[in-house]
Amino acid sequence: DYKLPLQKKMMTILDLADLVTRGAKANTTISDTTIFDLTSTLDEIRHKVNNHIFRNATLRNSIFACISKLLPRLHDLAALPVTLTHQDLAPFNYLIDDSTGRVQAVLDWDGAIYLPVGSNFYFLDSLFGFMTPSGWQDTEDRQELEGAFYDRALANIASQGVGGITKEQLESQKAIGMLLYGVERLLKFKDERAEHYLDGYLRGLSFMNGFMFSY
Repeated sequence: DYKLPLQKKMMTILDLADLVTRGAKANTTISDTTIFDLTSTLDEIRHKVNNHIFRNATLRNSIFACISKLLPRLHDLAALPVTLTHQDLAPFNYLIDDSTGRVQAVLDWDGAIYLPVGSNFYFLDSLFGFMTPSGWQDTEDRQELEGAFYDRALANIASQGVGGITKEQLESQKAIGMLLYGVERLLKFKDERAEHYLDGYLRGLSFMNGFMFSY
């Protein structure tokens, strides 16, 4: 977890980068339907959020701002390769060797489905920060770890014959997965903690830099 020494966390991050990009297959069926489906997904998220009563109403604006930034990128996201995607890659579902930081096993593959690479990257934020009573807090080594993760992920994808993929595409797909997951939890639990987590996920997106967050 986030308390591991940097060297061990780096090994965990690299192993997870290998895991989430393994078996990447080029998407050869890009169509207007694919882009329509992505647009519909974001529209549905916007509708759910618009009708939700927030403890901090400005979080709604943060979500809307994220969606607005994603909409122009959907054609590029439709080109992402797909891979078998673990649906709950939280820390309790992978076992780490305490002496090395290497991932020894990944549990609970029930429900894994083929999705665009990046769809479950938001789970890795647990290695980049932690929750406090007042909200999400990044670790000092987040930039180094996250940079290493994306470098490894992109290299893995390219080595499997899928070229031209960028960090921007992967991070944007991460944002869609994060919104689906975070908004679902928000509607389910309706508490301040769920809002803090979603706020933390949004803050961690590089393309949200400059947005005036309220927490």
